Amino acid sequence: MTISQRIHLILLIPILALLLTAGVIVEQSWASLHASVRVMAEIDGATAAGRLIHELQAERGLSNLSLKAGVLSPALAEQRRKVDAAAVAYDEAERRFGGAAATPLGRALKALPELRQQVDGLNAQPAGVLTAYSAIIGSGLDALHEIGGDAARENAELGRTFRAYSALLLAKEMAGQERALGAGALAAGEVEGAKARLSFLQGEEAGAVRAIQINADEALNTRWSGFENSPANRAFVDMRAAFLQGGEGLSGEAWFDAASARIEALHDLENLVARMAHDEAAAAVAGHRVMLAAIAAGVLAILAGAIIMGLRVSRSIIRPLDSLTRDTGRLTEGDTDLALAHAGRRDEIGAMTKALAHFRDVIVAKRQADAELAAAEEAAERARKEAEARALASERTLVVDSIGEAMRRLAAGDLTFRLTGDLPEAYAQLAADFNGAMDQVGAMMAAISELAHTLRASSDELSRASDDLSRRTETQAASLEESAAALEETAQSVRKTAQGVHAAREVIGQASGASHATRQVVADAVEAMARIEGSAGRISTIIGVIDEIAFQTNLLALNAGVEAARAGEAGRGFAVVASEVRALAQRSAGAAREIKGLIAASSASVGEGARLVSQTGAALTALIGQVAEINQLAGEIAASAKAQAEGLAEVNTAVNQMDQTTQQNAAMVQQTTAANQALSQEAERLAELVSRFRLGDGAPYGDAQDERTVWAA
Repeated sequence: MTISQRIHLILLIPILALLLTAGVIVEQSWASLHASVRVMAEIDGATAAGRLIHELQAERGLSNLSLKAGVLSPALAEQRRKVDAAAVAYDEAERRFGGAAATPLGRALKALPELRQQVDGLNAQPAGVLTAYSAIIGSGLDALHEIGGDAARENAELGRTFRAYSALLLAKEMAGQERALGAGALAAGEVEGAKARLSFLQGEEAGAVRAIQINADEALNTRWSGFENSPANRAFVDMRAAFLQGGEGLSGEAWFDAASARIEALHDLENLVARMAHDEAAAAVAGHRVMLAAIAAGVLAILAGAIIMGLRVSRSIIRPLDSLTRDTGRLTEGDTDLALAHAGRRDEIGAMTKALAHFRDVIVAKRQADAELAAAEEAAERARKEAEARALASERTLVVDSIGEAMRRLAAGDLTFRLTGDLPEAYAQLAADFNGAMDQVGAMMAAISELAHTLRASSDELSRASDDLSRRTETQAASLEESAAALEETAQSVRKTAQGVHAAREVIGQASGASHATRQVVADAVEAMARIEGSAGRISTIIGVIDEIAFQTNLLALNAGVEAARAGEAGRGFAVVASEVRALAQRSAGAAREIKGLIAASSASVGEGARLVSQTGAALTALIGQVAEINQLAGEIAASAKAQAEGLAEVNTAVNQMDQTTQQNAAMVQQTTAANQALSQEAERLAELVSRFRLGDGAPYGDAQDERTVWAA
């Protein structure tokens, strides 16, 4: 082990132990300071979250009031701007922890734009809107519990203050829900349905108040007592009691204003507690910083003493080593003018100095040999480069002259010039490439010229064909227009025929209805004839009975006359009566026979009439069937005429479209003709440009091509 190693080892062990101990102490102090700073930042973020929650509570109340009233509140837009500003401040406060988007409240705020759109549309349920706003606010309140635990671990007093702050935010949230619930219920006239919820919120608020009183110090409890006895709180408490009694005489606006005044008083108290928590956290941070500064100062003082002592011990040993190190560095940089004052020492430093001197001598000898060799190589290289430069200059002159001549001939349009084999061998590929390029350019220009003349001839043919097509298209358009007019007249005639057939069908239908009525009349007449015939038969029977009675009466009268004649004078009167009765019976019998003959003739006439009426009914039935067939045929004729009219209308439409298409084609043909003329002019210009080049026949290619074109034409 060398002297320097022993010295460094002796000095390093206590310094490392000191540094390790100091590092542990500083790390603990730094961790405590970092925790205090983090708690302070969390409290500042919680304060910003409290302001945001306060503004969200106001927006919730105005939104619920707007939905219940059916019209947006004028103050809602301004309150939304306050919420947006508070959200920006909250994001700035949470910037150290990744911004507001990394917090539960920040993530919950992403649903706010959609919720506002529902409120603006006045189509959302108030209960759903209240729940959504309360969920956003609740996410911020839930995050405060974790911050309260961090604060309690840092400082018990700070933990109690922050728990009082969290309880105060919860109490204000309950007050905010009471504001929104009561204002909406009074605006919609739903007081009875809201009583149970309001009582529940009152109980939750009372629990939060107990948490405030438990965690608050004497000064804060005094301020809380002042709030409870304040006019704003007493006014709302009385109004809440009236609401629970039925809400007689209350309005949504008055409730909202009274609740807002009470919430503002709670907000002032909330800001006071937030400042108290911030001040306590700042005091804790300051205490940790003072402790860290004191520990760091003590460690630095001890470390400085150890370093100074080590320097004094090692100075007498380290300085020679430093001198040797500097000499070694100069030697590596090429400086051989070294004194090497420690070569006479007998320790490691002396041995290292002697070795360094030997190394210096070797470097000096090698440097001289390298200089002589470099001079010889430089002279030989210089002679070789001069010979190569002269040969290269001669070749360059020849190549430049040849290439220059080729470029001048090419610029003049002469494509027949070729590079000969006089160029050096190194440039033979260049000459071959140039000559090949000139051959290809010449062939290309010849093909372009041929194509230009062919294109000009084709464009002339296209122009003439387009003119003929334009004239034929115009003629076709005129014919189509006349056809369309004729088709329109035919369609009108068919429509009139269809209308006439439809009218005839209506008349036939009326006649069919009358025929049905007549057939019923004939049927009734046949039935009446049958009844008359039956009545005549019964009359004939009755007349037969009368004839029989007359015959019997005649016999009785005859017997009475015989008996009167037997009686003599006494029966004379009776004989006269019998004679009269007999005469009457004979007249009755004659009348009965006459009536019977008339009835028989009448029955025969009625039978003949019934037969004729039946034949008339049969004829009417056949006539009705024929009328029905005529009606069906007329319907078919009307449907056919209508279909023909519709078909002619479609044909007329198609002909009109063909007429329009033909006219458009005529316009396109005219455009094509103009394009062909322009193409012909461009082809002439292309031929003129190509004629400037001279090809293998010694003359401009355009002249010879023009002659061939004229001959072909």
